[in-house]
Amino acid sequence: MKSKLKFMIKPPYAENENFRLEELLKYKILDTESEPIFDQIADMAAHICEVPTALISLVDLNRQWFKSKKGIDANETPREVAFCAHAILKKETLVVENALEDERFKSNPLVVDAPNIRFYAGAPLITKSGAALGTLCVIDYKPRSLDEKQKKYLETLASQVVAQFELRRTIKELQDKNQDLEEFAALASHDLKAPLRRMSMFADIILEDHPQSEPEAEEMLKKINSEASQLQNLIAGVLAYSRAGLENLEIEPVDVKKLLEEMKQQLSSEGNFEIEYIGEAPTLQTHRVPFQQIFSNLIVNSVKHSDKDQSIITISHETRPNHFEFRLRDNGPGIPKEFRKNAFKLFQSYSNKKEKSGVGLATVKKLVDMAGGEVWLSEEVGSSEESQDKFEICFTWPRSM
Repeated sequence: MKSKLKFMIKPPYAENENFRLEELLKYKILDTESEPIFDQIADMAAHICEVPTALISLVDLNRQWFKSKKGIDANETPREVAFCAHAILKKETLVVENALEDERFKSNPLVVDAPNIRFYAGAPLITKSGAALGTLCVIDYKPRSLDEKQKKYLETLASQVVAQFELRRTIKELQDKNQDLEEFAALASHDLKAPLRRMSMFADIILEDHPQSEPEAEEMLKKINSEASQLQNLIAGVLAYSRAGLENLEIEPVDVKKLLEEMKQQLSSEGNFEIEYIGEAPTLQTHRVPFQQIFSNLIVNSVKHSDKDQSIITISHETRPNHFEFRLRDNGPGIPKEFRKNAFKLFQSYSNKKEKSGVGLATVKKLVDMAGGEVWLSEEVGSSEESQDKFEICFTWPRSM
């Protein structure tokens, strides 16, 4: 190996190598266990590019380590033989159609000996700070090319890898901040899981139903991008909320009607639902992130537990001297009276079927409490036996912070 290495062009270090390594270590992902979401992305990359091998590679000081791998058994290789160590030097995807004809790689031991790499394409994993942590790369053992659509898909998937890294890092920061934030981190993670589930679903659809790169596959990847963007916005808001405390968050005008219209679009994949607002919705001077999370959790909770083809969610408010009292009801099955006292607690049963309410309503209570408001379930709406389990969820919110 050493005799062969002396004829090989070794990858230089990046100009910002110290900064790059510092950023890599901050994510605390090196030498961690495999995770399904990363394996799915690697599988999709191999499928779309029609190659046997795909890797999520992180370039450390002296090695490249694989967070996910398809088609090889190794967990890492020396940095000096890593194609990815070349790929991270630039912002664009590195494509090597025939390694035997490339001066950088024709003497590489991985090319002249097993596994006899010929084709390589690596899309850098670039963070918001501009650090290239590694690549999402695909490999073949015969010369070939990558069309523009495949290259675009590879770069899109690379951005999803970075989004996942950011998610892991954010949750870890929330968990490590202090003991008081542990419960809040658990509640917030509930809201982060839905976009991840949808990303995984779209990935599975492409892998199972689209044997080649078709227009439908492009649309699915656009949806993945949209979900990732939504996820990043939510993470940023939650992190700012947890770090600053309610009293230090920026106060801004929030048009409730416009907010609900935006949420109707954002939550469309949760199910079929309509929002009806009775009366003219107010505009509040408040903290957008926690206020939006409250309605997001209430809407998702209504849709999740609906027994109708379409959930109809009706919202109204009453104006009090110092606060607004918001009221929400839906056309779902409701909660029997004997289960209502625990409705806002974590993972409580809400029916005789022993189903669990999860953390959605618990999140609502925590956010309302932090704003100095109250949340409760009203008495039954109507008096018939059919409506005995019906109720309104009510909460108060300051007219201005």
